[in-house]
Amino acid sequence: MMLLQKPSEIEIDNNKDIYESFCMAIIGRDLNLINELLSDKGRFLNRSKMEFLGYMNSLISSLPKVGVCDFDILKGICLDQVPGSLSCEIVAKNWYPLREKMNIQIESKKTIDFRFCFSLVIEEDLITHLFTPKTTIKLEDLQKCLELN
Repeated sequence: MMLLQKPSEIEIDNNKDIYESFCMAIIGRDLNLINELLSDKGRFLNRSKMEFLGYMNSLISSLPKVGVCDFDILKGICLDQVPGSLSCEIVAKNWYPLREKMNIQIESKKTIDFRFCFSLVIEEDLITHLFTPKTTIKLEDLQKCLELN
């Protein structure tokens, strides 16, 4: 039987940095940084590293190069596949050039144009597993619950 260890403060800080770097790499469309953060032996949305990078390249290439956009990064904790792993939902709103390119009618200024949701597992300072969570809890909601108890 394997006992779980509480991560050290250094591990927590390193994982947080990797998590936030990955989020920013997606928003900044930085495939080189995404490549550096991924383990060669990992699985990413049921793809190998090279397949995932190709998928991200096609996704990022489909987005316009310039434009004004509001990003929301919703941080959370996965509750299903790998309980306790970090999860993130990146939502782009008001990306007007994307709407024009895809002939999307602008009905509301709060329309969501792009959404990417994932959870990740970090081992030895690299992302080793990336998957789409089914059930998560927002970090802010978790913190409120902890404060009430």
